[in-house]
This record gives sequence, structure tokens and C-alpha cells, in this order.
Amino acid sequence: MTGVQTCALPIYARARDLTEAVKDVVTLEEAFLGPQPCGDRLGCPLAPPVAGVGVAGSEEGHLEGVPDLTGEAHGVGGVEQRLELCPVLIGQSLGLGVDKDHGPHPLRGGEGGPQGEEATPALDSGNTAWMMTATVLALFMTLPGLALFYGGRVRSRNFLSVLMHCFVIAGAASILWVVCLYSLTFSGSNRWLGDMKNHFLNGVGGLTATNYPEPTFVIFQMTFAIITPAIVIGAFVERIKFRAVLLFTVLWLPIVYVPVAHWVWGGGWMALLEPTTRDLAGGIVVHTTAGLSALVIAWMIGPRIGFPKDLHPPHRPGMVMIGASMLWVGWLGLNAGSQHSANQAAGMTMLVTHIAAATACLTWMTIE
Repeated sequence: MTGVQTCALPIYARARDLTEAVKDVVTLEEAFLGPQPCGDRLGCPLAPPVAGVGVAGSEEGHLEGVPDLTGEAHGVGGVEQRLELCPVLIGQSLGLGVDKDHGPHPLRGGEGGPQGEEATPALDSGNTAWMMTATVLALFMTLPGLALFYGGRVRSRNFLSVLMHCFVIAGAASILWVVCLYSLTFSGSNRWLGDMKNHFLNGVGGLTATNYPEPTFVIFQMTFAIITPAIVIGAFVERIKFRAVLLFTVLWLPIVYVPVAHWVWGGGWMALLEPTTRDLAGGIVVHTTAGLSALVIAWMIGPRIGFPKDLHPPHRPGMVMIGASMLWVGWLGLNAGSQHSANQAAGMTMLVTHIAAATACLTWMTIE
């Protein structure tokens, strides 16, 4: 290769949203042909010389079908073909999956290179750290956020009972999630329910599409399974026994929550609709299932004795405010973490979530 060759390349910056491209003119120096081989992909124009085979622009000859950056193309095409190849090269250098029609895509990790070979994705420490933080914030919504929010609204004699409801739901849902519920939600190709391939987290490992560990995805999704039955507590608080709450949780999760989560998030029939059903952070899976279930169980129990003449005001409104504040903060992690990446979309989701909560807060205060 003689001199300095240039090529218009779309540059995909890891520090930004990987779906955005900024076009620039990048100088390709001889150094690119040095210590960073392209493996066995002989179709790559940046590959180092191979014994007996020339590289584009060298005196030894050219590889058949490989574009020449010096201005000639051998069996491929001209400038258009070289520009078409540029996104593929950049995607390989960043370790991204490649869509040859649209360039690198952040959600197609692990796809092969130009020859279709399997690429090994690299752990993204930024996405991993963010997803672990989002998981803590999401769990914080239930323990202790929702527990204090509901606990402050009941009579003082039932305060500890409500705290224990949230506590035992978190424990029971976590164990069930590991044993079978995660597998039934995210394994298999059945449109109605997953299979037991990953029971007890069997075979769970490796990286997700956005290159953070699958166990982190497991516990992040677990927080949704924890908070959803805990939300239903508000429909029967102070009115059913502790054992009934535990039985409700154990039965409700596999019968109601898991099938709906599989339909929407696990590749079920709702995910296959045209246009695709979109549920970022549980509008259908969490709030719709919890709300409808709360209405049903409230109807089954019946009205409170003496209602509405004999009302029981909250025993500690200050605790309700503390719990609501914890839900507000945790909500940022739940929603923004559902983007599964530390990118621009996650930042926008966090902003929208906070503004929505602030608007709701002021609206409620104005109405009151």
C-alpha cells in the first residue's frame, strides 16, 4: 500500500448511542495493517499479508474479490462498494454484531463477520455496572419503598403485618424465579408459555445482546416479579391473613404474571403481533396484571364493614411520604434500566420518568 488512503467512514462511538452514526473522513495509515490481524477472514482488506498471497495495493498482487483502497477494485466494484464495506469494518473493530444493510447494531451482539463466522462478544463494563445499579434501585422500590408506603396508610396495629407482607413476597418470588419462573418466562419458542430448559438457572450464563452478564438480566427481571404481587397488597391490606398472602403469591406468579410476561417479553404471541407490542418497563406485564387482579380480589372479599361511614385514616402520613419518595427514586432505575444499556435512550427514559413523577406530584397536590 503506497501513500495515505482515505475513505468516508461512519464512526460509531461507544460513548454515545450505538445506533447513531457521525460521518467523518478517516485517514487509513499503514499502521492499521500491522499488529492487529483480522483472523482468518481473508476477505478483509485490512488483513496482514499472507504467505504467497498479496494484499490490496502491494506488489505481490491482489486477493480475488477484495476491494482495493488505492482506487482499483478487483472483482468487486468501485468506490460505492468500498464505502459499503466501511461500516462492516468499523463494526468488527468495535466488537458489534453487523447488519450488512444497516451497519453495526447494538442489539445484534455475537453475529459473525463477513464470512459468517461466529464472533465472541466482549463484556461491556459500562452496561454491566449500570444494569447492576438499576437492579438495586428496582428492588429498593419494594424493600423498603412499597412496604413503607402501604405501612403508613394502615392502622398502627397492622403496620408490622404490611411490612411482613412485602418482605415475604420478596423472598417467595425470588426463590420461585430461580427455580422455574425465569425459565417459563424467557425460555422456549412456544407462543403461550416458556419451557423448563433453564430451571434452577441451568444453562444461564454468557452475555446478553447488549453485552452484560445474563445473571444480571435474571435478577433485574426478578425485581419485576417481586414488586408486581406486592402492588396487589393494597387491594386486601388489613383484610386477609398472612398465610393467604403467601398462598396468593405462590399461585398468582405462575398463573398470571409469568404467562403475560412471556407473551410480551419472552417472544410470545403479543411480541409477534404486527405492529409489535411494546412494553418498556411493565405497563402491561406489571401494572395491568396487578390492577386487574386487585379489582378481582377486592370484589371477592367485598366492601369493608362500616365503609364509608367508619373510616380509618392513615396512622403515619409521614411514612407514606418517605415510601413514595423511595418509589420515585427506584422508578428511575426500573424504567431506565429497561433499556438494557447505558446509552442515550436510557438517559432520556430517566428524564421522562422523573418529569412524569414531578408532574403527577404537583397535579395531586393541586387537586387536594
